[in-house]
Amino acid sequence: MPRALDAGARHAAAVPYAVTPVDVQARAERQRRLHELAAQRILNIDGAMGTMIQRHRLDEAGYRGDRFVDYGRDLRGNNDLLTLTRPDIVAAAGSWCPRHRR
Repeated sequence: MPRALDAGARHAAAVPYAVTPVDVQARAERQRRLHELAAQRILNIDGAMGTMIQRHRLDEAGYRGDRFVDYGRDLRGNNDLLTLTRPDIVAAAGSWCPRHRR
């Protein structure tokens, strides 16, 4: 059985047993339940939207845009505001998954 770092090795080796195998039946049941709930109500599913937005490395002016140039508070980090000032970034962040691209 390989170890993460064998004696004398310069780099850590891949450790396949460190990853928990996927329980296929449990995953299928979670997916079935998700689809069932989505048919019944509106679901709010949190994802990596903030991470996708952060990749743009916006500064204060990037968040403000033209619309809030004179606003009296710092707006950097207000990702909700980007729906008004940078809808292109919000749309791109929401379309990272190929199934949801238009």
